[in-house]
Formats: sequence, structure tokens, C-alpha cells
Amino acid sequence: MWKCIKPHSVQTASSTYQETSDVDPYHQEYIDQNRIYFNKLLGSRLSGKSKVTLSDIAILKEAYDKAHSIRNFEIELFWKRASYCFTIIAALITLCGVLASTYFKPNISERDHNLLLLIAFISFLGVVFTIMSHLMMVSGEYWKRNWELHISMLEPLFSGRIYSTHLVSSENRTSISRMLLLFFMAIYVCWLVILGFVLKENENFIIPLFVILIASVVYIVIFTFSKNKTQDVFVTSYFVRITHKDNISGSLKKFINKFLVISLFTSTYGLIIFLSIMYYKLGNVIFSVDFLFSLF
Repeated sequence: MWKCIKPHSVQTASSTYQETSDVDPYHQEYIDQNRIYFNKLLGSRLSGKSKVTLSDIAILKEAYDKAHSIRNFEIELFWKRASYCFTIIAALITLCGVLASTYFKPNISERDHNLLLLIAFISFLGVVFTIMSHLMMVSGEYWKRNWELHISMLEPLFSGRIYSTHLVSSENRTSISRMLLLFFMAIYVCWLVILGFVLKENENFIIPLFVILIASVVYIVIFTFSKNKTQDVFVTSYFVRITHKDNISGSLKKFINKFLVISLFTSTYGLIIFLSIMYYKLGNVIFSVDFLFSLF
């Protein structure tokens, strides 16, 4: 019995020794040099001790592999979003071109000025959607860059600096993602030119559309703004339970509060649009009165 137990105890001690100390000295040195990053990544596994273990290295290897796969996934999503946005923008531009060709007839008296309203509305949608597309691409680039930096931090432990080392003939290069963002800005300027041309034909649209456009952009920026912060979450599961009336009334109160906040914001936005429309109507009335006085 003793001979059977002794090898087992020696093996256990040996495995414990390997688990705690048999780590590549370079790994230990590199982690010590970048302690802030690895403390955040490993959390309490590393923050309370000075030496790393083989299990820590295994976790870092898994994080390295996941960073690669998620980065590839983000790149795929980035170009999928870009293709969807370009498709919708191309459809809006084509529709504007068809309406413009219909409006600009040789005979000026046959031109339907309602088409200008439709072109202005489509141009307005184009401006808003292009801004949303640009912000979407900026967000996608942010997350892609996040995983690229994780790879750059983790790769010295496993594959060397293959990702961070570039073999090029020149230090100067252009960024494909930034060129794409610049292209969205060019489309945005084109929409503004089309919108400005329509407003030149009917100056009564200038202030209402300008107010609605500014309100829409502000709403998009505020609604989509996000920053890193600590999240408080609950761990729950799907099951049926009997609750007291107080809990139900508390949930109802939260729902009413959210409903009031959403209603207040929606009514404010609707009031802005209503005032813009009234301004446009008032401008038409004043123009009609001036025209009648000019007849006398």
C-alpha cells in the first residue's frame, strides 16, 4: 500500500510544483512589464499574487484565440454593414435622380412643384441615414481596433509580434477604413448640395427643414452615445412565482415613469416639427397677402 501511495504523492507534489513555478521566465517578465493590462484581464487571479501559473497562461492563450476570432467577426460585420448602407444610399440617390428628371421638363409651366417637396424629403432622409451610417462605421472601427490591440498585447506570449511587425517598403500608407468613412462624408456633402438646391427653389422650406435636421442629428447622437461604465445586472431564470401586490405596483410605477419620459421626449420632438410646419404655412400666408396687395 505504501508503495502505491508514495508515487501518487510524489506525482501530486511534482504537478503542484509545475503548476506554480514551471512558467517560461519570458512570460513572467512580459506580464510584469504590462501588469496593469494583465491585472485587468485576469482580475483577482493575478492581482493578489506576484507569480503567474500555467493555468493563467492557458487562460491568456484562450483569450488570444478569442481575440483573433472576434476580430475576424468584427471585420466581416464591418463590411456587411457598409454594403447594406451603400445599397440603401444608392437606392435613395437613384430615386432622387428619377424625380429630378421628371421635374425638369422642357416646359417650365408643366413642372410639378410637389416633386420638389418629395426630393427635399428624400434628401433629408439621405442626410440622416448617411450620418447614421457614418456613426455605425466609426463604432465598428472602434470595436475592430479594440480586438486588434488585445492581439498586439497577447501575441508576444504565444506567436511573437507577427501581427505588430510590418514588412513594408515605405512607412507611409493609407487606411482603408478611414477612406470608407471619408467616402460617407462625401456622400453627406452631396446630400446637402441636393437639399440646398431644392431649398433654393422654395425658400420657405429652409428654416423648417433646418430645424428638423438639427433636431434629428441631436437625437441620433444623444440616443446612440455610449461609454464604458460599470453595469449592475441580475442573474435570473424563467419560472413562475407568486408575488405580492406591492411588487406589481412597483413594476407598474417603473413602467409609468418610463412611459412618461418617452412621451415627454416624443411630444417635444413632435412640437418642433409642428412649429416648423406652422412656420411654413405662415410663410405661405404672408406671401399670399403680399401678392394680393401687389395687385392693387
